[in-house]
Amino acid sequence: MKLMRLAMCVAAFALVGGTVMSEDMDVRALQAKLAAQEARLNDLQAKMYGTGCETQNVAEGLTSLRKNAVVTIGGTVNTRYFSRNGKVDSRYAEDALGNYVIADGRETVAKANGSGMRLADAKLEFKIDVNDYFDAYLKVDLQDMGGSRAGTAEKYWVRWKNLCNSGFGILVGRDGVKYGSGFGAALVDDWNLNYSTGGDIPWNEALSPSILARFGGAEAASFGGGMTPRHTHYDYDRTVQINPYWETQDGSFKAEVSVFSALDTNNSDTNIRFYEGANGVLRSKSINMGFESYTGRLTWKPVEGLTLTGSVMSLYAKHGDGYWGVNDDGALDYIGRDFEVAARNTAANFGVEYIPCFFDKLRVWAQYSHGWNDFWVKGHDSNEVNAGLEFAFTDQFSVYVQGDYLSTKNDQADVFHKSAGWAGNIGIKYVLPYGVNFEAGWRHEQVKYKSRIADGAIAAGEKHTKVKTDTIYAHLGFNF
Repeated sequence: MKLMRLAMCVAAFALVGGTVMSEDMDVRALQAKLAAQEARLNDLQAKMYGTGCETQNVAEGLTSLRKNAVVTIGGTVNTRYFSRNGKVDSRYAEDALGNYVIADGRETVAKANGSGMRLADAKLEFKIDVNDYFDAYLKVDLQDMGGSRAGTAEKYWVRWKNLCNSGFGILVGRDGVKYGSGFGAALVDDWNLNYSTGGDIPWNEALSPSILARFGGAEAASFGGGMTPRHTHYDYDRTVQINPYWETQDGSFKAEVSVFSALDTNNSDTNIRFYEGANGVLRSKSINMGFESYTGRLTWKPVEGLTLTGSVMSLYAKHGDGYWGVNDDGALDYIGRDFEVAARNTAANFGVEYIPCFFDKLRVWAQYSHGWNDFWVKGHDSNEVNAGLEFAFTDQFSVYVQGDYLSTKNDQADVFHKSAGWAGNIGIKYVLPYGVNFEAGWRHEQVKYKSRIADGAIAAGEKHTKVKTDTIYAHLGFNF
């Protein structure tokens, strides 16, 4: 009996001791897990709120006023410096008394030299997420307070996405026109973009020699701001449109269609007013029925790193005594004319961009655009090629080179009948992790014009006018 009692006591102590040891091991395991979790939280907190250049703060979105959406706020502030010089050499010149003459050779008839620093833009962006199928966007231009582009809201639209999980969606509101490839590297506009007096290199406004005043009508229609050949661009913004689209779930293919009344309308009046008949009856009519201008674009990514785009644009406008076009500032304007106009300005663009998966530090691109009846001038066509490459030494530092070729032909012009030009620029970019970015570069460009018919001592087909410019630019920006 004593042995039995002793055995039972030993078993009881063993059971109790085992239970205690088991519970102690569980507690220790739990303590180890909590310690590991605390270390992870501390590490995450250090990354979020650290002060080093390698860290980046990430904030949650704000709840909207009506508690029905999450709003994420961001924006850009960009300051830029430009130093530019250019000149126009032409056989169409003036003598010492200001009389119009045809020189024996090309003489300098206009020069422009200048430099300056300015606030290129200051913009706020609001990304508004309601649910998986609906969102909105607002972009406010803090500098755009008046003039022909009055209205601070550069973009505002609402969008239904992936309706019934079909891939179809629709965007309604003010947005960029769905046309063009959008490839490139430099902050300065290339000739495929809206390169005009309102752009980042406004030297052209000072390169309009007085001899141009002697040529009106179809001759003047060859120019799109100073001495730049008129051609179709693709960065038209602020256009109120209806944009249905379809895209695959993996984002490898997207088809877009956009219908609208006119480019860059800013809710402005798009009626033409003119006097008609012997009694001069004032008439007013719309340039179209509201949805007779359209674009279409396909974007395809067949393999990793390769993007192909193709797009078309057709702009329709009725005409009275003049025609409804885009002026040198990029805004709609009613332009008088004494030459034949076309009802449609049509253009096409094709582009390719490639980042090799085996060498992702290199990015190359090329794109081609052709315009028919550019700016509604009948028989005025254009061709534009843009190509370049960017090489990233690190995730933050890169260099780029790019070039442009542009040619135009105006069937109604005899003096400035054809133009051909090229441009090239090289630059460097450096981006800090917290949004500060630097860029600097140099751009050279030149354009030549030639006539269709003989004019005095100038032979038919002679290159009588040449434009040449150089620009040095620097940029300091902040994105948040």
